Amino acid sequence: MRYFLDATYIEGNFRNPCQLISLGLVGEDGRTYYAQSADVNRRFASGFVRQHILPRLDPCPDNYDAAVHTWYVPSCAPACPWKQNTLICEEVLAFVTADATPPEFWGYTASHAWVVFCQLLGGIRELPDGWPVYCRDLKQWIDGLRDQSKAPTVSMFYHALEAAQSYAALWKTLTALDVTHAAPGL
Repeated sequence: MRYFLDATYIEGNFRNPCQLISLGLVGEDGRTYYAQSADVNRRFASGFVRQHILPRLDPCPDNYDAAVHTWYVPSCAPACPWKQNTLICEEVLAFVTADATPPEFWGYTASHAWVVFCQLLGGIRELPDGWPVYCRDLKQWIDGLRDQSKAPTVSMFYHALEAAQSYAALWKTLTALDVTHAAPGL
C-alpha cells in the first residue's frame, strides 16, 4: 500500500534534534491521518515556521489555546489534533498496519519529513519489519522526466495533511503522464 506523507517540523541543529509539529498521511485507499504534536517546543521555531506553519495548525475543538496545549489537558476531545508524540506513534502504526501489505512511502523533497517520521517511530532501526528504510521522492521522479515541459507544477502547502493529499494527486498525475519513465516501485 502506498502512503503519501508530509511533516511540518522545527529544523534541528547539533544541540536540538528536529521536532515534529504536524504529520499528514494519505493511504492510496483514501484513508487519511493527521496529528499535531503537543510536545513541540515552539521557542525553537524559525521566523518561517512562525509565519507560515504555526498559523495553519488546526485549533483544539475544546478551545484550549494551542500555544499552551499539552497532554496535561485531560478532558480534551478525542478528535483533537493535538497529541503527545507517543500517542501519534501508536496511531500511525495502527493506521499503516491496518493494511496487511508492506507499506511504500512517498513524499516531495521528503528527506527531513522522513527523518522526523522515523524519529517519531523510535528511529530508522526501530521501524517495523517489512517497512522500507527510505521514502520515495516525487520531486526526484519529476526531475527524472525525459520531457521536462510536461512536468507538473507543485503548489507548496504549509499544512501537512493538505500537502500529503496533494502528493497523492501528484503521484496519480505522474503515473498517467510518464509512459517513458516508469514509476519507481510499479
